[in-house]
Amino acid sequence: MLFSKPQGLFTIGLLLGLLFFASCSKEKVEYPWSYVTLPGLEPKTDIHFLSSNQGFISGGENWQSGEILETDDGGETWQQLYSGERVVSALDSDINGRLHFNGYSGLYGRDQDDLNIYELLTFHPYDDISTHNGEHIFSVSGQSLVTGTITEGNAYGDIFKNDEFIHDLEAIDHADENNITVCGHGQIVFSNDKGQSWKILPYTGDYFKDVHFPTPTTGYICGFSGSILKSEDGGANWEFLRDGDKLLVKDKRFRALHFENESHGYIVGNGGLCWRTTNGGDSWEVIKKLPNEDFTGVFVFDSHAFIVSEEGNLIRVNHF
Repeated sequence: MLFSKPQGLFTIGLLLGLLFFASCSKEKVEYPWSYVTLPGLEPKTDIHFLSSNQGFISGGENWQSGEILETDDGGETWQQLYSGERVVSALDSDINGRLHFNGYSGLYGRDQDDLNIYELLTFHPYDDISTHNGEHIFSVSGQSLVTGTITEGNAYGDIFKNDEFIHDLEAIDHADENNITVCGHGQIVFSNDKGQSWKILPYTGDYFKDVHFPTPTTGYICGFSGSILKSEDGGANWEFLRDGDKLLVKDKRFRALHFENESHGYIVGNGGLCWRTTNGGDSWEVIKKLPNEDFTGVFVFDSHAFIVSEEGNLIRVNHF
């Protein structure tokens, strides 16, 4: 069949478009899920397990209230461990299995036999926390999308230094003792010397919301426009598995991710958004018919994904 030049170009463009969208299609699946009744405040901000039985959920309202919930039966029931006047934003654990957490206006604490709360001498609204050995603690904060801070301190509430950046910073994770990745509004920052110096990496185009390294080499980042990035060298270099800044790529409001290992993980976001991969991001399942809530945190282990939301709920997805 012959085409005129304009018609031929249109046909070729249409075919390329169909091939593009076909290649980007995701399998939509359903998994059994359930609500787990939670006491306390909303929204919930983060979730973290130290073992298959012991887990924690943080939450609260910025400058008004904060809390930590704890479970010792694998997430079946939850009790309030801590209540305060400012939101608890993020949770992390060190290689010795101790819980660390931070929040607004310099809130920092750790769980080592007893819960220790420190009021750091700063007004930074901390959004995330990461530690490797439990002695050096790194917190990140950002304000109004224009300034960001990486704060290094110790497990006793002392601050060693603050590194300032011109963009809002949102998330941080250690790949190992030396390599640390921080991400935020149009920016990914990397250190290979335990945070003594930082390098701004050449990856932009999204508001990067979360970063996680399930192994010392493999890590993932998600963005609020729908980007997914992967590193296989501890965070020094990244590749876009999905570029949310591209014209023909549909926006997806990703907010958090967690990987059980280098291959199996979840990304969650607004409006009940939940994606799962079992092959390191080569392909994704879209988990449908979850509650239409804004998911803020996820933690994956064994056959479950635990997801917390701004609406103050916990959703447990069973993927067998």
